[in-house]
Amino acid sequence: MGINSSYDSIMVVSEASEAETKACEAEARAPTAEAEAANAQEKVSAAEAEIAFLKLAIEKLRREFFGSRSERKQRLLDQLELQLDEPEVSATEDELAAEKAAAETTQVKGFTRRRTGRKPLPAHLPRERVVVPGPTSCACCGSEKLSKIGQDITEALCWSHGRRKFYELADIAAGKRRGKRAPPISPLALEAVTRIDALFDIERAINGETADRRLAVRRERSAPLIAELEEWMRAERARLSRHADVAKAMDYMLKRWDGFARFLGDGRICLTNNAAERALRPLCLGRKSWLFAGSDRGGERAAAMYTLIGTAKLNDVDPQAWLADVLARIAEQPQTRLHELLPWHWKAERQQALAA
Repeated sequence: MGINSSYDSIMVVSEASEAETKACEAEARAPTAEAEAANAQEKVSAAEAEIAFLKLAIEKLRREFFGSRSERKQRLLDQLELQLDEPEVSATEDELAAEKAAAETTQVKGFTRRRTGRKPLPAHLPRERVVVPGPTSCACCGSEKLSKIGQDITEALCWSHGRRKFYELADIAAGKRRGKRAPPISPLALEAVTRIDALFDIERAINGETADRRLAVRRERSAPLIAELEEWMRAERARLSRHADVAKAMDYMLKRWDGFARFLGDGRICLTNNAAERALRPLCLGRKSWLFAGSDRGGERAAAMYTLIGTAKLNDVDPQAWLADVLARIAEQPQTRLHELLPWHWKAERQQALAA
């Protein structure tokens, strides 16, 4: 009886020891299993990312070889590019997880994803640095007055905007329409409108003149009025509360006075930008009705048409006549002579034909 009890005790201890050993071995293998699972997941994510990249590349090659068959293809390419982001992010996250799991064990090597990008050139290939000299004149008009983009920018402010703030405070007709609820007419605002209108009268008289002629008249007639207006406005502003509406209108101009007076030193600057605003007004008034664009590419085509029509107008060319003639000739026009269809060349050609 005693022998059996001892035997049973030994068996229980042996089984407990064996279970503990298996548990230790399982615990030791856990990091390896986790690393292997992370590597497997990373391989799957990398494969999905590569498949998405290859799909996008195939569609781009098809579009390059066979051309654009419909706008749907462009939308498909855009969608594929968006879908490529998700597997790329997932693959990157899984790669980091695999590296972290592999760092905890020495038995599993971390998986390195193959990047779908252009590799650097081999080190043994020769390198040559080529410096292309910048142009010294404009290839289109031949002008030598070139400057880098963003340089030599001069701020010239629009007098219509400055005048409008005073005009709203001195609009007698609007006050009558509002009746008793209308704010009182400001004498200072009325005086400011009168002084600014004198500048507009001078500009109307020299409209269409050369830049040199306009500059000469401005220095002779407009410069004294500008000096008097600034002196008067600063004197009156010193007597007003900062909360007064007319004071805010004065502050708007006085804080930007150099920009408003810029036209006195350059005959090319217009006193207002009304011409540019009138050119943009049809787009603003009709944009709710122009839903035919339907897509980004449709909007790009519409912008191209606006640019062509606007360029024709700037060159005093009838847009309808020019486009009708160009569309009839462009298919047979050699590619090396397409520039002859530009509005200014087209206009010169027409004038020569009429003179002959």
